[in-house]
Amino acid sequence: MASKQCKSLTLEKKVALIKEVEKGGRTKSSIAQEFGIPLSTLSTVLKNKQKVLDGFQRSFSSQRKRVRGSKFPDVEAALMVWLRNARAANLPVTTSKMMEKADALALQMGQTDFSCSSGWFDRFKKRNSVVSKSVHGESPTVDAATADNWRSSRLAELRESYADTDIFNLDEAALFYKMLPSRTFTPKGGACSGVKQGKDRVTVLFGANATGEEKLPLLIIGKALKPRCFRNARLPNGVIYRANRAAWMTATLFEEYVRAIDNKMAKKNRKVLFIVDNCPGHGKIENLEAVTVEFLPANMTSVVQPMDQGVIEVARNIYRKSLLHRILLSYENGKGYKIDLLGAVHLLSSAWQQVRAAAIANCFAHAGF
Repeated sequence: MASKQCKSLTLEKKVALIKEVEKGGRTKSSIAQEFGIPLSTLSTVLKNKQKVLDGFQRSFSSQRKRVRGSKFPDVEAALMVWLRNARAANLPVTTSKMMEKADALALQMGQTDFSCSSGWFDRFKKRNSVVSKSVHGESPTVDAATADNWRSSRLAELRESYADTDIFNLDEAALFYKMLPSRTFTPKGGACSGVKQGKDRVTVLFGANATGEEKLPLLIIGKALKPRCFRNARLPNGVIYRANRAAWMTATLFEEYVRAIDNKMAKKNRKVLFIVDNCPGHGKIENLEAVTVEFLPANMTSVVQPMDQGVIEVARNIYRKSLLHRILLSYENGKGYKIDLLGAVHLLSSAWQQVRAAAIANCFAHAGF
């Protein structure tokens, strides 16, 4: 009797398999048969459910056969943020420039043992589905036309149903909370070395309405479920802390956050609109009472998403200035200052409060709202 050939499932198919089981109403045997796999393979996938979902919801390709991590995940995450921002501005990015930037980011984060070799860069591209493409002059025009069409049709339709006070945009961003500003004044001819930059990262979800007058609670996602510095401490009002091993947004965390706000809005008899980008971390949420979630079309978020027009960057800049102020003040008093996660949460909460309503409203206007 011929032995069965082992079938290696892609992450995408594993996620589909998990969802099919969770629907209920079918036996596991019938599902395994439909997918053409042994029942033992199905059991293994379900046993590793969280690992599979986390792997899929990160920015790795859903067509990779295995979830393989990086030795320098924070450098990799920062490089992907830089690449996305550069491409959103339609700037061409070469291999040499990316490798140079990877080394620079590693140095900023204190990763002195990192060196961007050709081998590391090749693996980075495979892990993150980064490909080399020819630059076409027409694409910015096409993007602009598509964005204008969305604004004049779908957005106009939505604005007929919702007042500006009830239209919210939500977006998350990475924050390396120990990282200081990268430039400094120094006497001419003097050395320009700096302090060792921290590589500690959190993901922060920002949200506000189109007038800028109402900011949603910050959702801060770290790696530690119960950080030591949180013991016997209270988080600031308007801050929610959650954790997972990757410190990334997941569909589960996003749904929990949206449902909590949905309950609050329902108690106030409000109907509000949440506009978000269409990414794996923002899953579809059923049976909401007060909140309607509208997903932005693909490849347009950098143009039509208000949070990307400067809101998040303003909050980050205020945070880093506040961090530098604390460090310099401690230095002048003959003391050292090291920021921990609790301190970062408080500084970030304060920074978010300091972002002016007018600045947020201007970013909504710049995005075409």
